Amino acid sequence: MKRLENPKISVAIVVYNRVKTLGATLQSIANQNYNNIEVIVIDGGSTDGTTDIIKKYESLITYSVSEHDNGIYDAMNKALEKATGDWLLFLGSDDKFYNKNVLNSIVPKFKKNAVNLGMVEKSDDLNIEGGFPLAKYRVSFSNPCQQALFYPKVAYTKFRFNLKYKIFGDWDFNIRMFCKYPVHFFKDVVSVYCTEGISSCSKDSVFINDREKIIRDNYSKIQMMIYFIMKYRRVIQDKFQRKTSYKGVLYE
Repeated sequence: MKRLENPKISVAIVVYNRVKTLGATLQSIANQNYNNIEVIVIDGGSTDGTTDIIKKYESLITYSVSEHDNGIYDAMNKALEKATGDWLLFLGSDDKFYNKNVLNSIVPKFKKNAVNLGMVEKSDDLNIEGGFPLAKYRVSFSNPCQQALFYPKVAYTKFRFNLKYKIFGDWDFNIRMFCKYPVHFFKDVVSVYCTEGISSCSKDSVFINDREKIIRDNYSKIQMMIYFIMKYRRVIQDKFQRKTSYKGVLYE
């Protein structure tokens, strides 16, 4: 697939009462050496001074709004409506780009009309994670980090987050998108991911109950076949690990 010359990158931030962290997030965007960035900030009507931070960075921000919304995925849908970039990245209001050269380094590697997926550094232990080759199928079992995921315009303009899911709406979004568009994985670190967010410490029982139906509704026959092979391989591996022990200690 051909690559675009100097494509526009939309960076969307949805925020609510993050006066202590939003400035660092926006500064990490301002520090980028890349020269074609669109910044969108959707604030849910913060009351803690977050809007003062937004005003401070108004020369950086292409579009911002501060108003009541119906949760994070409603705010993310608003960002989808406003984005005009060739690719769109959702960066958390407590996350940061890994360094000032991130976009300059990775954008030339992007594949046109593909979901481009990199790695993140975890803020708590500084471990690098991602490792999502075969992402089109692995997304059935685990959700890639949103902070390293660039959606192509051809795709993000056609999709919306389901407000039914309060925590894993992005996982539902990714399953549906990954089924229909190429996914290009690269090993570069995109961002420092804050591990204290709600999705890191909570569960979404509604999504968990719906997950396999979402897969069935969106996967092709071939994708379903690969999904079941991977699913039962995991089941067998799990059973083997549970049975393999030495003096009562399980090997992981």
